[in-house]
Parts: sequence; C-alpha cells; structure tokens
Amino acid sequence: MLRTRVAAAPADATAVDPDAPTQLPISMNQLLADLRYGVRMLFKTPNATLTVLIALSLGIGVSALTFSLIRGAVLAELPVEGGDRIMRIERGDRQGVSAEDYAAWTARQRSFEGLAAAQVGTVTLAIEGAGAEPVRSASITPSLLPLLATAPTLGRGFTPDDAAPGAPATVLVSHDVWRDRLGGGADALGRVVRVNGQPAEVIGVLPEGFGFPWDQDVWSPLDLDPARPVSLETSTESAVLIGRLRDGVSPQDAARDLTALTTELDRERLGEEGPGSIVRVSAYTDLFSESGRSLALAALMLGVALLVLLVACANVANVLLARAVARRREVAILLSSGASRARLTTPLQV
Repeated sequence: MLRTRVAAAPADATAVDPDAPTQLPISMNQLLADLRYGVRMLFKTPNATLTVLIALSLGIGVSALTFSLIRGAVLAELPVEGGDRIMRIERGDRQGVSAEDYAAWTARQRSFEGLAAAQVGTVTLAIEGAGAEPVRSASITPSLLPLLATAPTLGRGFTPDDAAPGAPATVLVSHDVWRDRLGGGADALGRVVRVNGQPAEVIGVLPEGFGFPWDQDVWSPLDLDPARPVSLETSTESAVLIGRLRDGVSPQDAARDLTALTTELDRERLGEEGPGSIVRVSAYTDLFSESGRSLALAALMLGVALLVLLVACANVANVLLARAVARRREVAILLSSGASRARLTTPLQV
C-alpha cells in the first residue's frame, strides 16, 4: 500500500517567534550608542563638562529667579477673585484723604464697584491662658471684606453696626492666631480678648493665608464719620484706601473721574476756583505710584535676565567649539568614510 507523503507547508515568513528576543529599531540602537558615547565623553573631559554645567546653571538659575521676582513682586496680583482690579487710591497733594473725602467719593464716584479703607499698626493682643504679645493689626471699614470677595471661614465679618460709635468692641483674627493661640476650635467665637488692654469679642476667623493689607493678624472695625476731621493719610497709623474697578474701566479713567470729583469737592468747601488735587489710581500691588513704572521695571529685569542667559549660552558655545576643533581628525575620518553632514552632528559610535 502506497502512502502519500504530504510535505509540510512552509512557515509564514511574517510570523514572529514569541520567544525570540526583542530587537530594537536601528534608530533606537544608534540613539543608545550615542548616549553611551556622550556620557563617556563627559567624564573624559571633566573641565569642559564642569564649565558647561556652571555656565548653564548660573544662566538658567538667574533667569528663573528673575522671572519669579517679576511674577511674585513686580507684577503680582492680590490672591483674591479679580485681584487685578483692586486699586490703591491716593491724593497727589499733602492734604491726605479725609473721612469727608471718603464719604463723598463713596457716594458720588462712578468708576469703582465700591471703596474701602484700612489703617494698619501694631497692637498688644492678650488672650487668657496664652499670654500677651504684639501683633500686626488693621482697622478696616465693613466694606473691605466684600470688596475683596473674602468671607470668614468661621463666624461673620463686620457690619456697619460694629463700626458705629459706642458699639461693643469686636475683632476678627487670622487663621494662625485662631489655631495657635485660641485652640483652633469653634468655641473661639465669642471669646473675649484684650486689644491694647481693652476687651473685645472675637466674632470671626479669616481664611488661612489672608493678611490684608500687608500681613495682619487682628482686625477691628473702622468708623469713618464725615463729621469728624479724620485724615487717613495724616493719622498716626499708615492708611490704605482701595477700590475695585468696574468692568471696562481703566485706572486712568478712574483717576480722571476722582480728580474731577475732588476738584469739585474742594471748590464746594473753599467757595472759590482752585487748581484742584490730582488723584492717583494704581494697582494695589504696584511698587510705584505712577502707572506703568512696574511694567517698565519688569521689562528691564527681563532684559537683564535674557542677557545673562545669552552670555551663559555664548560660553557654552565657546566650549563646544573648542571641543569641535579637537575632533578635527575624527571628522576627517568620518568624511573620508562617506559620512553625511547629519551624521557629523552626532557622536561617533564606538
């Protein structure tokens, strides 16, 4: 009996043996070889490597520091909602902003959503069981926290009744004071502390990190009664007058509006035509009173940072050029073997 032998079908040429080792693409192999060569060359020429590292570290470090200073100090914004629209308001003369000015501006100005004032200083805060120590404080109008779109995390803010003459003394405290000196509990509300020896009730705790106007820990209500000859600028404490710009209103427009209003107010008081007083309006975080100076400073600092980075890159280029001169023989060998221009820019595989 004849048996027919059937030849086995040839294996598919495209089949992949799962047990076979994975082969990297040629480009990847070349990249790994170039990396190995580059690392060897770094250790082979330590002086050049150290020079490049120092130059790049200084250039990048100084540039990064400058950018951080520009962003965090020169062009900073208040960390509140719409912080770029919070403006500082000042009179250009030496009369200062009186309580009468503040009341008239609040009632008649059209450029701001609202105005608020603060007087900063230092007080002695005494808490039973925690001793007494000096802390940074501010007296603020009840309109300040709503203007900054900020509310206490515990308790309530000030109301006009709190700022009325003869009202019981109340204070707001910072998150740090509440945590470190008042125990960090809800029972801190209603506690009586002494501010400069006078009792005051704690009615609220402000959010963590909040320290407006600068870095305050205790706030009390500020009463600006137009009937009293109080000047925010000539008082014994430093004063801050702020406003939130309306949408579409620039600081220049607001300054012109308040300047015209102040001139009218001065004429009503004096009963005669006068030169008037120029009112300056600038971003609250602006380091300079004149608009645009911070932007100019930022541009100058940015130019200096770019110049430093350019010098660092030039030094690195000089080092690499010296290394290229040292590789002339290697380049000649590559050219004689038919290497392309693209290959000349990559390390030699060894």
